[in-house]
Amino acid sequence: MPFDLTFLFYTKSSYWGDIPSDLTTVDLIELALTLALTVFLICLAAAVTGQLIHAVRGFYRPRSRAFKTCIFGPSFVLLCGLGIWYFNQIEPLQGAIVLAVIPTYCMHGPILKVINDFVPEIGEIVSRLDPKVDQPLDMQWRTGVTS
Repeated sequence: MPFDLTFLFYTKSSYWGDIPSDLTTVDLIELALTLALTVFLICLAAAVTGQLIHAVRGFYRPRSRAFKTCIFGPSFVLLCGLGIWYFNQIEPLQGAIVLAVIPTYCMHGPILKVINDFVPEIGEIVSRLDPKVDQPLDMQWRTGVTS
């Protein structure tokens, strides 16, 4: 069911005027659950992709919390906002991005921490499939095996 939130952005009434009638037709529980599930799946897909291509280890883990919040937070918000706009058909795009802010900031950090433990990097997968390939240094440190 598409949600049309254009009345929140393009209303002709004043701030102290009447509540738009469209606001009463939006099921807030369904909207919240849909947003949370969509943001979770998009953050999960982005985190798995980043972990597989070594981006989490190289760009995310060694950075400070302020850098992660200022750089990775808005990019995850934009990605999740685009996903909400596309999959949930929330109009306009600005509304979808605004709705994505809080769930994204709540989910992207913990998901990236959990993905590190459960999803291997592509170098680890290749070294496990082909024993002739040397293990990456990160895998040697995790397993305690050196060649």
